[in-house]
Amino acid sequence: MAVNIQVRRGTAAGWTAANPTLLAGEIGYETDTGKWKVGDGATVWTGLSYAGTAGPTGGSGPAGIGFPGLDGDEGEQGWPGPSGDVGATGATGATGATGATGAVVGFPGVEDNDWEVVWPWPAVTEAVATLNSAQVLTNKQISPRVQTVTSAATVTAAPDTNDMVVITAQAEALTLANPTPVVNIVQGQKLIYRIKDNATARAITYGSQFRAMGTALPSTTVISKTLYLGLIYNVTDTKWDLVAAAQEA
Repeated sequence: MAVNIQVRRGTAAGWTAANPTLLAGEIGYETDTGKWKVGDGATVWTGLSYAGTAGPTGGSGPAGIGFPGLDGDEGEQGWPGPSGDVGATGATGATGATGATGAVVGFPGVEDNDWEVVWPWPAVTEAVATLNSAQVLTNKQISPRVQTVTSAATVTAAPDTNDMVVITAQAEALTLANPTPVVNIVQGQKLIYRIKDNATARAITYGSQFRAMGTALPSTTVISKTLYLGLIYNVTDTKWDLVAAAQEA
């Protein structure tokens, strides 16, 4: 009578997961690897070695020898395409007419420069005033140069840059100091003062160059009234001569 013997079996992963302790002489077979172990009654599955001896590894077969393929023939170079034709040069435009020559105007008084400026210059229909020649000016307005002061204890006129001094609301005693030019004063230079207080009469005193000429130098303002003083410079005596004084009535 035939007897069938079955051993315990399972996949390698299943054995590892369960990790049982086989009885002494009990066989455990891995169905997916074909390996097996024999228990000793004390060691868990993962601690047992596989039973049986692996056969020797077969020797390596000879290395195959491959031959590189032959290089293909290089194709012929194609012919270059023909160059395109160069376009024709356009015709040159006609030269414009030369403009009229402008008038030549020289500028005097510039040393070490030999130059001139040329531009169209309008025709001169009237006489042009020059710096040094004697001429009569007609239909011309000469605007006086005015020095304006609201109020000050001392007022010093600059007669070569101002023709008139206007004091509009004098609020304290006033001293008219000797006029002091910026550059120079000439014989017969004219200078006018126009003085008005701020509704209180103010005393007026003068520098040493002011001189009365038939008209006394006013010593005070008249309340809220305008006072004019007209003076002419005397270079010989270094004096500003008062030739007119006019007080508002």
